[in-house]
Amino acid sequence: LVDLAALHEERGEPDPAVEALGRVLAEAPTHEVAHRALMRLHAARGDRGQALSQYRRLARAPTR
Repeated sequence: LVDLAALHEERGEPDPAVEALGRVLAEAPTHEVAHRALMRLHAARGDRGQALSQYRRLARAPTR
């Protein structure tokens, strides 16, 4: 799903990329690559607040 999200991002399709990454994080809340990708997508859309919220979710995610 992370690779699929990257393909969507490369094609300029942020909505399906965000959806795929959300599915990753639903199953693996500590998946740092997915968190970083979501932060990047939100920032690219100009939604800095959402990017910061995603960072906070990562910071609060339980460690393994």
